[in-house]
Amino acid sequence: MKPVVDVLYRNSTEAAGTDVEVETFIRVKAPAAGKRTTVRRMLVADCSGSMHHPHGTVTKIEALQDAILSMLQDTQSGDVIGLVAFEADRAWEVSANLVGLSNTEDLVRSLAPGGCTPMWAGLELANQVDSEADLILFSDGAANAGMYIGQDLVREAKALGVRIHTIGVGQFADMKMLEDIARETGGSFSVSLSATDMENACASAFCTSEERYSYRVEVKAGKGVKLRGPENDPDWHVSSRTARTALKDLWPGQVRLLRLEWVVAQPNIGKCQLGNVIVDGNCLTVAMTFAEKAKERINHRWAFQSYDLAMKFTAGAQWNSSSACGLGTAAHAPMAPAVAA
Repeated sequence: MKPVVDVLYRNSTEAAGTDVEVETFIRVKAPAAGKRTTVRRMLVADCSGSMHHPHGTVTKIEALQDAILSMLQDTQSGDVIGLVAFEADRAWEVSANLVGLSNTEDLVRSLAPGGCTPMWAGLELANQVDSEADLILFSDGAANAGMYIGQDLVREAKALGVRIHTIGVGQFADMKMLEDIARETGGSFSVSLSATDMENACASAFCTSEERYSYRVEVKAGKGVKLRGPENDPDWHVSSRTARTALKDLWPGQVRLLRLEWVVAQPNIGKCQLGNVIVDGNCLTVAMTFAEKAKERINHRWAFQSYDLAMKFTAGAQWNSSSACGLGTAAHAPMAPAVAA
């Protein structure tokens, strides 16, 4: 089954006439799962100070709260969903099972950001509260307290058959660490840059299906465009003209992000084709329109639409263009067949 693919971007220059660096995330979402069996999960929520920062149109902590409450609306008989939170120098149990409680929303909305990130303490407490439950870890940073117990916890979880699903909240989360934890324990790893991403990631972590998806991704630069990949990323094979990678064993509903920079050499005013994104032989052409003068510079904000740039999806198909910043609308359609670059 085909994934949903879209591109988040921001630019680092203000207008046409200079070399433009366009930073992008290619976002790949595996198809959603069908029916599921009962689940037993402990949610481990990061309540460190940075969780009050924006996450699209809401804050990170609000996006997390909304995703948890949405998840609880879809529970079924026999589900067990507990909640542990961590911040500053402590971790605490919110509830061993939120399902069916009359004050569930009050408990979830009581989560408030503050302090550092004792992530390992949160995971340890969650396992103590319910040793049979798989864990879902939400974090927007790196563990900076209780580091000494980290590897021991991961090894113990693996030995007990406890999966740790991890969700990186925002672009500054320690993606490598979170992905390593999930891979080591057999869990899923997802990235959230918006409230919608958060809900999708939660749905993936609740999946009980053993079905997995794998995709080949290739990017070809257009004329006058060069590609740059992230440093020290062994999964991205990037030259100035092409980039290739393989996404393996994605869980149903899992979201993965691939970071890539496009360097456009002094584009003229008007439309410029950046290149093609090809997923399993199906092609998405990415184009931008450059204005004479930017009306607003984009700073540290992910968007699909801006005043000076307008990313357009061509090749005969409309794509999902729901935005991390609340801009744009969602439209789903299959990819067009690949064409020669």
